[in-house]
Amino acid sequence: MGKVVLILGMIIGVATMSCNRNPLSVNVSNIDVDMKLNRLDQALFNHTSLDSIKVGKLERQFSGFFNYYGEEVLRIGSSKDSMFVEEVNRFIQDSIGRNIYKDVQALYDDLSWLKSDLEKAFKHYKYYFPNAEVPDIYTFMSGFNQSILVAPKVIGIGLDKYLGTDSRYYAMLQIPQYKRYIMSKDKIVPDCMLAWGLTEFPFNNAVENLLSYMIYHGKIMYFVDAMLPEVQDSIKIGYTSKQIEFCEAGEPGFWTFLVEKKLIFSSDRMVKRRFINNAPYTSDFTPESPGRTGIWMGWQIVRSYMKNNPECTLEQLMNNHDYQKILNQSGYAPGY
Repeated sequence: MGKVVLILGMIIGVATMSCNRNPLSVNVSNIDVDMKLNRLDQALFNHTSLDSIKVGKLERQFSGFFNYYGEEVLRIGSSKDSMFVEEVNRFIQDSIGRNIYKDVQALYDDLSWLKSDLEKAFKHYKYYFPNAEVPDIYTFMSGFNQSILVAPKVIGIGLDKYLGTDSRYYAMLQIPQYKRYIMSKDKIVPDCMLAWGLTEFPFNNAVENLLSYMIYHGKIMYFVDAMLPEVQDSIKIGYTSKQIEFCEAGEPGFWTFLVEKKLIFSSDRMVKRRFINNAPYTSDFTPESPGRTGIWMGWQIVRSYMKNNPECTLEQLMNNHDYQKILNQSGYAPGY
């Protein structure tokens, strides 16, 4: 397995309904998706001790993913390595790790809802990309190392990274609140689709400035829109409702600031980090602002572009790397 790197309202008349209809709410009922969900977390932690024979059975049961898990998540090497059995036993026998596993099972013993939600999301994927393959899903214990991983035909989910904002372990690890906020059950499916979009449509780095990063990540967020048209924006981007309101109210000021300070075309790495990377807030704005406001604005630019260019398909958007042209043709003018 190759290495790869995550509206309801009152209807008043037909005209209003037509104007408010989400163009991404498409009918996918006739699309067939058969997705396998594989519980490596349970298969591994149901053992209290492993030997080479049991490891061999797990390797066959979970195909190439088992070695990928050992190498890339646990970072203890391949099952063929001489110390693998000892290291994996150390992992599953750790008392704190087993208590964490109990918390995971209390939340995620039944994952039929996850399989159903991911199948629905990938029905949308097949609607827009009919020749694309659908991945299998693997859930695992990551030792708090990995939320979502994507490999060819695979999405892996580290369930211990989604124990909820108030998890005692996140507090013990002193994980900042802004990071804990997005470590909850309702983020799993959006994070899967985000990670899938990032992997399927990598950044074209012909031009590396703030604008290109904003619009690239805006395209990925629009991809998530298309895969999950019924999910709230706050859940997709991992903002609180107050942060969404702050961005909506502050968007004209955000844009004016970037233009007047001549940051839009900046290739400075620190500028890109301030507006793109996750953070408690955007340091150029007020402490009430969320982090990643550059992604928020890029999302709105791409939404405006797709609204003003209805002939553009999702596939054409995702393969369009002319970020300046997307801005120019978006009609993006916050506050006007």
